[in-house]
Amino acid sequence: MVEWTTSGGVKKAKFDYYEPGKLEVREIKEENGSYTVTSHEDYTVHYTDSTPNSLNRKNKTYYLKSSGDSFVIYNLEVSES
Repeated sequence: MVEWTTSGGVKKAKFDYYEPGKLEVREIKEENGSYTVTSHEDYTVHYTDSTPNSLNRKNKTYYLKSSGDSFVIYNLEVSES
């Protein structure tokens, strides 16, 4: 595989992929029709070159509003855990 560069050439592409890990929903709050969902997520990044795999942990807060029979995420905050 190759990746096009801005200078008009190509270089060997480095691809990585994410493997989901643990997902823990810590809190769900409702206020005036809006919902706040706080979670902790683990995932592993796998690299196709010699870079070691890395385990990552994030705290995420989702802000949702109802939309018909579903919900729309209108904001997302992510922080390192």
